Amino acid sequence: GYSTPTLRACLMVAAVLLIGWYGRNRASGIDILCAALLWMLLANPLSVLTPGFWLSFLAVTVLYTCVTQSADLGFADPRSSGNPLAGIRRFLVANSHTQFVLGVGLIFPSLVFFSQVSVVSFIANLLAIPFFSFCILPLALVGAALVTFQSGLGEWLLIGAAICLDWLVAGVGMLARMPGAIWQ
Repeated sequence: GYSTPTLRACLMVAAVLLIGWYGRNRASGIDILCAALLWMLLANPLSVLTPGFWLSFLAVTVLYTCVTQSADLGFADPRSSGNPLAGIRRFLVANSHTQFVLGVGLIFPSLVFFSQVSVVSFIANLLAIPFFSFCILPLALVGAALVTFQSGLGEWLLIGAAICLDWLVAGVGMLARMPGAIWQ
């Protein structure tokens, strides 16, 4: 019942764990992506017929390429300077670069599969990804862990995560309703 991108993410985590477990600590991102691709095709050969298959694997490939290029350009290590503001600036530049490259890399497949491209996806991702990563996800994971121990705090954390998710959906919805948000 997993969607194709969810199954791809699970298979990539499994590939990282298995490759690491068998002592191949320095496996490249491409090795892991290829392992996940092979397992995806074995688990669901018809997934190649879905746009989610192509967009998911293409997005990860673009992100991997972008991250390795960012490291080569010196964006990746915010600790290289003693100035904390320089580290923050370097982090913001690297993330903006990544989102820009990802957006450009997915224009053609989006046009092929959906006959449209989101113009506001760059701004939406710049806001949504850090908010989800640093706010919603930690609240949800810690809340879920505490709920298993019958902690009232866990329930409050899950409620907080749900409220934050509602804010995120509302914000992205406002961007999506802007005039010219989608180019067809």
